[in-house]
Amino acid sequence: MLKYRETMIDVTEQDINYLNASVKEINEHVGYEFISIESDPDGEDESVIIYEDGLETWSGYSFESTEMYLKGIKLGFKLDTRKGKSYDDMKKLYDENDESTTLGVVFYYWWKCGNMNAKNIKAAFDEGDEQCKEYILQDLNDITDKEEFYKIVRILTLGHK
Repeated sequence: MLKYRETMIDVTEQDINYLNASVKEINEHVGYEFISIESDPDGEDESVIIYEDGLETWSGYSFESTEMYLKGIKLGFKLDTRKGKSYDDMKKLYDENDESTTLGVVFYYWWKCGNMNAKNIKAAFDEGDEQCKEYILQDLNDITDKEEFYKIVRILTLGHK
């Protein structure tokens, strides 16, 4: 569990509470302590270590990256319940703060930053209707080179790298 320290510059107590609540929500869904987070003693004040199943998985994560990572896991647990979404519906769902220019950017970020595994990225892609999937592929084609595009299309169609 993260604890707020007054020496933290860019992080508020509300930020810490949000991350801790996300971890609690994930662990309650799984039924055991699947995820835990703590401040990185060797890193900067705003640096986080993430543990999965008790093993250190990520270290030196910023609070922003930790939030995206946890959001990806939370979305992964809910993926099998939504199908046939339009592009706009999926954009609202996965880009709540409208931070990305396209939905393809969101998928690219998940893939490049490791916020979601390949299976969950494919499941998210499968939520979209046919037109949505075409738009996502077009977005990805516009922002990636051929090699990257081939790799992410393999994930979207096959669910593995």
